[in-house]
Amino acid sequence: MESAQAKNKALKEAGAVVPTSYEAFESAIKETFEKLFEEGKIAPVKEITPPQIPEDLNTAIKSGKVRAPTHIISTISDDRCEEPCYAGVPMSMIVEKGMGVGDAISSFVV
Repeated sequence: MESAQAKNKALKEAGAVVPTSYEAFESAIKETFEKLFEEGKIAPVKEITPPQIPEDLNTAIKSGKVRAPTHIISTISDDRCEEPCYAGVPMSMIVEKGMGVGDAISSFVV
């Protein structure tokens, strides 16, 4: 069984960059980038500014940047009017008659 030290030594001899610790990782990346840049193998890219992220979902919803997540997904409901309907039955009628959504669906199935 080979040791980690033996593997690291072999990698270094093969030309790989092998940081000595996690803390040395950042500087190893920087040195490698600078070396490749000087050799003309890579070119820096223009830095971009990432989009600003709102503090929380409620702030994003109020500003109109996102929609609230859907809690119920249904292909039988219709919420295009002022009152949602299930299988063409207004929600108020379902509640007034003590019906469940299943009752509304089954009463209008042809």
